Amino acid sequence: MISKRAGIGWTTGGHTGGDVVLYTYAPNNDRPFGVIDNTDVAKYMARVLDLDLDSVSKQLFVPAKQAFTAKGATYKLDLTDAKNPKILVTKGNTKLELQVYKNIALVNGKKTTLEGVIVYNGVEAFVPQMAVDLIQ
Repeated sequence: MISKRAGIGWTTGGHTGGDVVLYTYAPNNDRPFGVIDNTDVAKYMARVLDLDLDSVSKQLFVPAKQAFTAKGATYKLDLTDAKNPKILVTKGNTKLELQVYKNIALVNGKKTTLEGVIVYNGVEAFVPQMAVDLIQ
């Protein structure tokens, strides 16, 4: 309604195309400046904090189906409740339930907190390596 009244155009359904001001402080004066790509913000932060984003991504975003089936487990992505999708994994007597967009795993009904959240992009689910390690 606001867009129609104001005659505003949007680049996407949830974002504008305008520049965003970023203020930073760094003791060594290593600061980004000028117009930068938004993906460069993460690269800057990783450099300043001495983080390896690639290794963190590999640890937190493991392709779920591939990882669990490689361990000989059965994998099912349950989308019957669209608001609460979950992954069901079974191997032997071990039953693992992972709720998408949460960091909780239920192993045979026992709650375990994971290092990261389960992600589903509409095509494929990704889980932290810690979730895969729960299946022996």
